[in-house]
Amino acid sequence: MGLFDSIRGAMGQGQPTVRVHLETLELPRGGLVKGTAEVVGTERAVPLTAFDIQVVQVTQNVGKNAVAKGRVSMGGVQVQPGQSVTAPFELQLPLGSAPTGGLTSYEVVVSADVPGMDPKGSAPLTVTDEVDPMSREDTTRYHVLPEQRSFRHSSVRGDFRLSLMPDGFLGIWKTRLTCRNADGGLRWTLDGWGRTASASPDGSRVATSDRNKRLCFVDAATGEPGQPIDMPSWVDDIAFLEDGTIVAAGSEALFVLDAQGQLQNTLEDLGYGARFFSSMIAGPGRVVFVSDANANKVVAVDLDRGVVGSAEIRSPGALHPNHDRSLIAVDTSSAVHVLDGQLQPKAQWKIPGKEGVRYVGQEPHSYTHWKSHPRIAPGRTNTLINDGTGLLWLVDTPSGRPHRSFDRAVVDYVEDTMWWDDQHFVAITNDGKVRGLRVDGTVVFEDQDA
Repeated sequence: MGLFDSIRGAMGQGQPTVRVHLETLELPRGGLVKGTAEVVGTERAVPLTAFDIQVVQVTQNVGKNAVAKGRVSMGGVQVQPGQSVTAPFELQLPLGSAPTGGLTSYEVVVSADVPGMDPKGSAPLTVTDEVDPMSREDTTRYHVLPEQRSFRHSSVRGDFRLSLMPDGFLGIWKTRLTCRNADGGLRWTLDGWGRTASASPDGSRVATSDRNKRLCFVDAATGEPGQPIDMPSWVDDIAFLEDGTIVAAGSEALFVLDAQGQLQNTLEDLGYGARFFSSMIAGPGRVVFVSDANANKVVAVDLDRGVVGSAEIRSPGALHPNHDRSLIAVDTSSAVHVLDGQLQPKAQWKIPGKEGVRYVGQEPHSYTHWKSHPRIAPGRTNTLINDGTGLLWLVDTPSGRPHRSFDRAVVDYVEDTMWWDDQHFVAITNDGKVRGLRVDGTVVFEDQDA
């Protein structure tokens, strides 16, 4: 954008139009201001960095004072002439806000962060003298619901996940396994299985485990299960290696199987003491990457030579590689570490969003927390991650800077995601659904899965 455009923008010429849509125009003190910010392009395409939202108290003869502020990142999305771009927002009124009346009034002001321009819009808001029960809740840490709600129970490792196949994907529901085609069409379901699951590289077979310490191979085309195989312990992760070897991971051992599922070897002592395997994925050749929470490290284990590489990470959780395994995202309780294929650190950033979900009046310090699963796009630039409330974010992989969060009305309480390509992905949600989406938030397909 040139100097001439900046001058015209400062004069209000050529600026996009900003509108503010509030869910309600009247709120008690301490209530949540919920609405949608909208920008509409005019003469030329402009980049939208973010929406800045303020609740402004206007006092006659005194002036204006912002009593609540927020910012919604938009990642520089291009707003074309005539195009409408929207984003939901939520701010909490301070409990000490003076009610509307006399010399006091309120407005919600939205500014579109567009380089060289200053487009704004506003909407009036009435604050009553009543006190909202929400005022006693910490909405900066929690997504607070007005009433109690039950959620599908998942363990701390995150039981509801997605797994990519060459021509589709698996929905993993702990005691139910589904297989779908790339367009979301249901291929088959298998009940009683789904503690974990993984497809063979050629997509012909699916290996899955159950809660009875068994492993099973399933025909990927028909869903026909083979004879269950008893295992020494529960199997939490399964990896198909390049030479046909299969590795099944328990919490304290790696079980090396041949292509038919016959146990060939058990790896327990990796040579560094305490162990608790929280995650395992396939690496190159006969290597697997293992996340060891007790040892505070991620290790590369060659099935023939033992540990051949490691990265020190405090309490590492699940390992999430991109499509070609050139990057691996490792989640902890509050941060994401990005490693390359040699386990060298490339980035580290804080998980965005809030800690969990509460309802008004819930016991102190009690909340429902979602396990975050960072998924790096094939092109490596962007990462999808669900926060502690199940809100889905698109962030910059190197920096963790949020590009956007996805509207809860479109996809909410997200358990896991999976990329098709840099523009399309699938999300699995706590309500038992799978949704195919584009990065702009457009829904491609939606279906009940469990």
